[in-house]
Amino acid sequence: MIESDPLADYTIEVRDERGRQISPTAEGRDLLMRALWVPRRISVLIRPGEEKHETFEVNRIYAMPAGSYTITVKRRAMFQNDRAWVQLISNETKVKVIG
Repeated sequence: MIESDPLADYTIEVRDERGRQISPTAEGRDLLMRALWVPRRISVLIRPGEEKHETFEVNRIYAMPAGSYTITVKRRAMFQNDRAWVQLISNETKVKVIG
């Protein structure tokens, strides 16, 4: 995989209980935009059985008042042998924010 900034490498999709996609806050838009300008590019090899973990402060990126949400994270990666890009999609995570 080629890595730069986690916010540039991953796409975070947050949906409310009605299935509507939540837009980033002003701070979130700024964080996402700045992540695109990170010049760092590192090649990382993940072998079978290994895992890669990233942490996101979703509440800094999206306004999530009290309610139920689903969060899905996506990322593009390339398999080393066939050089084909694939989209990796996380399991859907359900979150309940209590205000």
